[in-house]
Amino acid sequence: MLVIHLYPDTLLPTDKILALKVEPNGYGETDSYSSKWEDRFKALPSDTLSIFVFDAQQLDTTSWTKMRDEYKILKRYDFSLRDLQRLDFTITYPPDARMLAIKSYPK
Repeated sequence: MLVIHLYPDTLLPTDKILALKVEPNGYGETDSYSSKWEDRFKALPSDTLSIFVFDAQQLDTTSWTKMRDEYKILKRYDFSLRDLQRLDFTITYPPDARMLAIKSYPK
């Protein structure tokens, strides 16, 4: 499960936001994510986009308040447009060797 959010505010929002569910070894794409990445970065307040990875089952069975308050993320990646271009706009979790240079938390 991926949630896209604006950096430098790495707190999860109070209200649950749109999440893109991706199956293992799968690809996720929806109309709401289909705009060009370059355009998305132009609209950001900084040059970094945070993408959060959650356990889909936990996200479905745990309240958003608990997920947010306890920061129940599997991983947060902080991408620059250049990072995504180098990865051919493919994000993997668990991270493959190409993802090791991407800022991520927890380490």
